[in-house]
Amino acid sequence: MKLEEKVLSSNYIHKGRVVNLRVDEVELADGRRSTREVVEHRGAVAIVPLLPDGRVLMVRQFRLPAGRELLEIPAGTLDPGEEPAACAARELREETGYAAARLTPLFCSFLAPG
Repeated sequence: MKLEEKVLSSNYIHKGRVVNLRVDEVELADGRRSTREVVEHRGAVAIVPLLPDGRVLMVRQFRLPAGRELLEIPAGTLDPGEEPAACAARELREETGYAAARLTPLFCSFLAPG
């Protein structure tokens, strides 16, 4: 049996600057119906900047959902049409003032695919 879902209907419940929220009614492979809550995001990058002495450069940022300041690697959302490497270079510059001598992609992933 093929593990696919057929989208029967989609309803946007929020269209925002960073994310859209959608509710899809789907038909499962076995014919049953179910609902999927989908978060659409145009993508983001995170940078692991290594200093010449091997330390990782990190930033402190206040994050409202966490209710506190967090220590993070530099990261940010892709601008429309922006390539990930350009976004990584921009975010590193904006958040740390540093410019990368080179950028090496490590991996791509879905953070919360379903």
